[in-house]
Amino acid sequence: MNIYIQSDLPNWIEACAAVALAVLTLITLLVLKGYADDTKTIAKNGKQEIENSQMPFIAVVERNRQYDSSDGRWKIKNQGFGPAINIHYTRSLGQQQKSQWVPPLAPSEHHPVDNESIEIAGGFKVDYESLSGKTYHTLVERENGELKHTFQRPE
Repeated sequence: MNIYIQSDLPNWIEACAAVALAVLTLITLLVLKGYADDTKTIAKNGKQEIENSQMPFIAVVERNRQYDSSDGRWKIKNQGFGPAINIHYTRSLGQQQKSQWVPPLAPSEHHPVDNESIEIAGGFKVDYESLSGKTYHTLVERENGELKHTFQRPE
């Protein structure tokens, strides 16, 4: 019996080595899958960081009469980090809806809005795009006499 086990020992060693190699290969594949998932997440987050660093944000602001001599009481201002293009605002004046297109705004630039536009009874909405083509929306409503801005970014 002892001779049989000794003569079969190389086969057992080879079988155990094959099993160990299969297990090690499986573990390696699982680790590589984890690295691939992490790389995909990093790439996605990097793209989102670039978009965030160049994202426009349009707000409705009251002009400072002391420093700003532009026409109108109100203006829309790009307070974001990137230019806003294809800007279009819609306002509700009672039962009436009025719309207007605005030229592109670089960061910190503003565009005057006629006085009646901002007396917001029914709301004021600005739609615009970043250079990457993503569409953003700013909704402005009066709440307790104050302007409330709601920013909607693309999903």
